[in-house]
Amino acid sequence: MKAKFMNHYTIEQQKCIQFFPHTHDVKQHLLIEAGAGAGKTAVLTERIKWLLINKPKNINPSKLFIVTFSNDATKQIQEKIEKEISKDLNISDALSLIHISTIDSFFAELVQCIYPTWWESKQKNTFQMPPRLQLIEEDIVCQELKNSIHHFFIQHHFNDIELAYTIDFILSGAIKKSFIDSQGTLETILKTLCNETFLASSPEHLRIAAKEIHPSTPYLIHEFHKLARNEYEKRIIKGEFTYSDRALFLKENLKNNIPIQLQELIVDEYQDTNHIQHEILFRMVTECKARMIVVGDPKQSIYGFRNASVDVFQNLKIQNNWEHIELKKNFRSQPNLLNEMNLLSHFAFSWENPNFSAEFKNSYFYSEAKKKFTPENALEAGIKIDITKEEPCVHLVTTSLNKERFFSDIDKEFISQNNIKLEQYSLAVYANYIKEYQKKYNTQWNEMVILCEENKDAEKISQALKNIHVPVLNGSQKNKDTESSLEYQVALSLSRCLAGENDLFDLYQIMQSPLSHMTHHDIEKYFYFKKCDQFLENKIINIIEEHKIIAKDNFFKAWQLLRWKLVNLHNDFIKKSNASLFCAKMDQFSFALSAKLDSPHFRETLENSIADKINDKINLKNKNILPYPLRQWNVKSSSHIDFENSNSLEIKTVHKAKGLQWKHVFFYPKYGKLKSMGKFVSSLSDSFLDITWLQDDVENMSVLKRIRNEKFTENDMNIEYKPNGEIKKSYYFPNLRKQAEQDFERQRVFYTAFTRAQENLILLQPKRLKKDGFRDEIGKITECESLDFQNYLEEEVFIKYLDLHFKLRGFPKTKGKSAKNSEKKLPPEPWLQQDQELSPKNILNENKKISYQEYGPYFIKKFLEKKAENSNSEDIKYESAFSFNFFKEKYFKLDNDFILEKSNHEQIEKDESISKNNKFQNINYKIDHFKKNRERISKGILYHAAAENRKATLNSLQYLIEKISIAAFHEFEVWIKTSNKNNFLNTSRHIVDFLGILNPKDLLNLPFNEIYNLSHKEIENIKNKIQHIPINTKILFIIDYKTGNHALSHIDQIKNYMKIFSSINGFPEVKLDDHENSQFIPLGCLCYNNKLQSSNILTLDGQNLPFYNLMNGESIYLFI
Repeated sequence: MKAKFMNHYTIEQQKCIQFFPHTHDVKQHLLIEAGAGAGKTAVLTERIKWLLINKPKNINPSKLFIVTFSNDATKQIQEKIEKEISKDLNISDALSLIHISTIDSFFAELVQCIYPTWWESKQKNTFQMPPRLQLIEEDIVCQELKNSIHHFFIQHHFNDIELAYTIDFILSGAIKKSFIDSQGTLETILKTLCNETFLASSPEHLRIAAKEIHPSTPYLIHEFHKLARNEYEKRIIKGEFTYSDRALFLKENLKNNIPIQLQELIVDEYQDTNHIQHEILFRMVTECKARMIVVGDPKQSIYGFRNASVDVFQNLKIQNNWEHIELKKNFRSQPNLLNEMNLLSHFAFSWENPNFSAEFKNSYFYSEAKKKFTPENALEAGIKIDITKEEPCVHLVTTSLNKERFFSDIDKEFISQNNIKLEQYSLAVYANYIKEYQKKYNTQWNEMVILCEENKDAEKISQALKNIHVPVLNGSQKNKDTESSLEYQVALSLSRCLAGENDLFDLYQIMQSPLSHMTHHDIEKYFYFKKCDQFLENKIINIIEEHKIIAKDNFFKAWQLLRWKLVNLHNDFIKKSNASLFCAKMDQFSFALSAKLDSPHFRETLENSIADKINDKINLKNKNILPYPLRQWNVKSSSHIDFENSNSLEIKTVHKAKGLQWKHVFFYPKYGKLKSMGKFVSSLSDSFLDITWLQDDVENMSVLKRIRNEKFTENDMNIEYKPNGEIKKSYYFPNLRKQAEQDFERQRVFYTAFTRAQENLILLQPKRLKKDGFRDEIGKITECESLDFQNYLEEEVFIKYLDLHFKLRGFPKTKGKSAKNSEKKLPPEPWLQQDQELSPKNILNENKKISYQEYGPYFIKKFLEKKAENSNSEDIKYESAFSFNFFKEKYFKLDNDFILEKSNHEQIEKDESISKNNKFQNINYKIDHFKKNRERISKGILYHAAAENRKATLNSLQYLIEKISIAAFHEFEVWIKTSNKNNFLNTSRHIVDFLGILNPKDLLNLPFNEIYNLSHKEIENIKNKIQHIPINTKILFIIDYKTGNHALSHIDQIKNYMKIFSSINGFPEVKLDDHENSQFIPLGCLCYNNKLQSSNILTLDGQNLPFYNLMNGESIYLFI
């Protein structure tokens, strides 16, 4: 099958199709370097057809294997081969015999074939059957390795010197766990220990790549290697394999044991292989005396984080037995666009990181990193130019909030007061630009794509587009709502409780969820007793303990029974129905749990651990079996919908866009600053696996002197000094090597993104930490200055491309005596942009193929006006207020997202039918936003309220109020309606630091004489005020704690709380003698803590407000 724009195959393509060397030829294998859009899939399809038709070649279809690196690629090539071969009846039957699979499936089948023989050789009792092979997840292996490391340090017999060295090394942070998952030293070590490259290395090939090392490092790294190998052997003897284990197993056991007959092996996307995969595949081909055809593009090797190594592909080019053919013609993109792609790629591949010192570039580490560098290789046009198209093919959009681009101080102050970040402004601009672009070019949404480098950027721009009702399909999302879904969090908490691995927050998650029958008051009471080490009977805890007995024998059964048992605790039918719905939503987690328990070893270890904890009544904190946090469970979102055939705008990461194409591609790069490399870095070199461990920690707690490393004598660091001799900065070459390799891979990411476009490429300015955009950066450069390498790759590409096509540079400053009198010359437009209205002017370059729009600070007012219009309908109206218990009694949950009033259902349905379209256009965004906000609040304020309340200190204001209160509440929760609609999204939630209910006369027992009356705007005597309060009235003493300087804005906040509480007409959970007739008067109190000695006194309405200093240092202001 010919590619879409091919009239015939090129000479190079024909050579690839008809490559068939004689047995005496040196070059027996073929390396096809196919550039983006070069029609490689069409070439491979045509080659397979040619092999099958060409009978003299004696190709047996059953001995023809095609291997790809993704399911999508396998499906694509299978469909094309089937379509092409089915046209010829003579060879149509051959399709079922050709083996087409991913490399993971291919390796799995090979392991399945040779494992029984290997297993039998390891067994003394030959009558046993080999175990069923299981694919297990890496996080399970990491957890087992973590436990093994723990046991190693406890049980290993260190001599006195080794013990001292090891303790010092650990205290220095060598095995430090991070608060952020997957970024700590321990997490990096665990991932390295289960990596096939590390496991495949012999102890002699492990080398600490540093001149001076901690004395414990050499033997610890070898002990860890031995430990990792032991765990690997335990896994495979039980038939449990990770993806890495499969590759290692084949590398070590495939010799002279090839289970298949092979004539030709075709491997697609070969630039994504690593050294072990290449060794396995090439060994098979060699032993079968077969032929190997590999296809790839080294400029699209972007899977280094998966252990892919582009130097595998590059090294084949210089091998004598490999024929190298380049396919450089691009049949995807329009020629005008292709020229600009080549130019953009030139800027990307030519960039050198200016932060790398000359010492590093001359070092061993940089020479190793350079092996991962891919030089630019311009593509050639394979299709004819469309002379009828005169529109721009490349569009650039930049933003800026640079205050200096305003003349007036008022405008400059406007930017500061609104405190809008450039990223926030940019996302809103891009969303509107994309929407207008679609209208202008009258294109379908599914003909467009937004490519990002990271998932978090894709999430942000996806949200901005949803806000303006653009149909979005975010293909970069990892199980969309999994992280924020309460049902999955509660499901994990139930699992941890059954396993005895829970903490207090797990219990709190369960108790405050719809699954629980407990009220907020019950929850707070439970945790208060827990805090005081007092026992309080609790049904949920009792049921969990009962089901632990079942869990020790069948964990999955216990988990399933437990969640539905909790549902049955509800007495109210409506609440029970909602609890059932919530419980049903946990089913996706149950699939993930079942997948974990498919591993016999994991299941046995977990259930034995539960049994040990039950029998011994001990808490084995260091023996956690279940993965944590939730992201390690790979739970699929139940709300996921397949929009594959719908007309939606796709948002993808560049990695997921490989092999795909769109007419219009928007590229939104990330901010270029790299994350820390960590304290444990491993890099594969020609003869060694180089490891550095805690080398860059200058301020570590080690008391031992580093020793000289005899196995490594190269320079490993460079230090810059200040004029006074102090260290200015240290550069650690192993870390810089990793950074250089990531820089080289990022160049290839940019190239991959550019080459997805067929007709138009739109470049969006990436996130910046300052308010200046790329337009501002170019404006700082004058015509006579040279443009050096920028700090980050995205800056290099954008700034140099803009500078090449548009005159944006500033003018030199006037020097000498005339400098004071001369008027400062502003950079050329777009700068002030005051003559423009709704959007900036579209500027074209000389050949009118490049367009540029700069959204400067002049447009920020329009952005805020639009934002205000959208939020007007959401202004808070204090129509009524409810405590949390009131709210729960009056409302019930529906589908976990909405709360509807029990009464007046018909009116609600009527309102919904009238505004159905308007209501649901933006409802998903609101729900997502609400869920995230609820999660943030739950993990912060609510948990603090339930579990972390401490007893008030003596002489504090809280102690005085609690002493005389009828009832006191910590972190009291208040719900208010923000509109007339009875919808959960139309409510607002407030939390008061402390609330006390007092009899008015009890105020006389407090050391306060005066209070400020907000209504009368005057200071009043408290004793006189109390005399005029009716007998059946109670005081709501509201405390708002502050830690900053005394400020008038704090008074507004306490007034807000007082206004909310003025509408509360009862507290059914508080026993009052005259409950039905009680009235409530809110009394507000600002309490500044004793950590701040502030000299300023609050002044309101021209009066100094009365304040009091308590013995513990707290400053008090009272309002009524």
